[in-house]
Amino acid sequence: LLKGIIDKCLFVIGEFTAVCARKADEVVAVNNGVAVGGQIRFNTYFSSGSDGITQLPACTARFFARYNWRRRIVAAADLNYRSSVSGAGWSSPPVVALSLEVGWTLSRSIRVYAKAGNLLNRDNRYVPVYGEPGFNIGGGIALTY
Repeated sequence: LLKGIIDKCLFVIGEFTAVCARKADEVVAVNNGVAVGGQIRFNTYFSSGSDGITQLPACTARFFARYNWRRRIVAAADLNYRSSVSGAGWSSPPVVALSLEVGWTLSRSIRVYAKAGNLLNRDNRYVPVYGEPGFNIGGGIALTY
């Protein structure tokens, strides 16, 4: 079964539902608590009148997978990519970041989670001079009201 609504970019393929929001440029497929998706953007913006600090990378991509068991336990993996960016006298190398997260919802207002970031242990630099720490882990308790 394949349905398509061009204006809203909604597709149903078998048991999977893919929704593409044009503003977000993201495609998501959901089935029985599993969501997978991705986004790829190609940027042609540049600022020729400045030192280039406002330039966007030529390509950014994000892919993710999430599993939600009965709205209680959530496991997620994210892979992010950003191509290199350079300007007058500076450069920022490509970024490849892989992260995992596991969370447990105890009640409507309490959630416990653990994260592992930069699993590839790369020297990612989102800003030319400041590097992200290598492999890192963290966790916490989220309270909402």
